Amino acid sequence: MLSRFDLREYRFLRHLSLRDVARYCDVSHELIGKVENGEVSVTKYNHDQIVQGINRASQAMVDGTFDALKEIESQKIKKKRLKKKKKKVPKIQQLRSLLQERLQRLIQASKGGISAMDKT
Repeated sequence: MLSRFDLREYRFLRHLSLRDVARYCDVSHELIGKVENGEVSVTKYNHDQIVQGINRASQAMVDGTFDALKEIESQKIKKKRLKKKKKKVPKIQQLRSLLQERLQRLIQASKGGISAMDKT
């Protein structure tokens, strides 16, 4: 079993980021980083998953599928962000129209000599 230092070196030799490795195994990039930094001890499961992720990512680079998978994940993230943004837009539009209505009432009230408080 490789030590935490050896795992990091093994990953660096293949020019892989924590996220690259995590993409090809069942542990998160956060856990991989904690294992490599010594914050979490190297267990058999973590070790096997990290080594498997490094090997799979390296093989994907050789096969030419590595960048394709990265692009697919990037597109998924972009779609999620766009959905969140679309959900926020109606709220902003509602607030904008409400403010416009109140502003028009205030303008009309000031022209007509009626108190703005009486109109709202």
